[in-house]
Amino acid sequence: MKIIGTVFTLAIFVQFSFAEILPKEDREVAMDFTMEDVNGNEVSLSDFKGKVVYMDLWGSWCKPCLQSMPKSEKLREQFKGEEGVVFLYVAVNEKDDAKWKAAIEKLNVEGVNLISRDKPGSPFRDAYDTGYVPHYFLIDKQGRMADPKAKIPGKSGLPEDIRALMNE
Repeated sequence: MKIIGTVFTLAIFVQFSFAEILPKEDREVAMDFTMEDVNGNEVSLSDFKGKVVYMDLWGSWCKPCLQSMPKSEKLREQFKGEEGVVFLYVAVNEKDDAKWKAAIEKLNVEGVNLISRDKPGSPFRDAYDTGYVPHYFLIDKQGRMADPKAKIPGKSGLPEDIRALMNE
């Protein structure tokens, strides 16, 4: 089982090692969605138009997702107090809301935390589900997909990518 986890982690590292921001003219509008946050409020992706969105698809059941959270916290710290970026965490395939909320609290996952209740074949899953988590996206201030394979937290160049989009 340890070998499978190592191979999976290596595959994710390779997948996100070569991610680049798309030129403006090649960006398509990111599909809007509305989901429930930890307090039961409805939140839409379009609520963040005018800000850069770093979106993390994750699961409280996913070991690599949980392992990435401390690096994600360090990334958020680099942008603390800045209004131009939103860290959006979308939990997928969750079977237990209490476990999801406990993971958010335990790992100090600050930002906007949503839970997807979408089933396979839904518009959200068709647009964003890559078949594995964690998966990261960068969405520009106009709501366009700037990087559908954004760098993982802790990866060199990610803060610069976010700042470049903030400065567009």
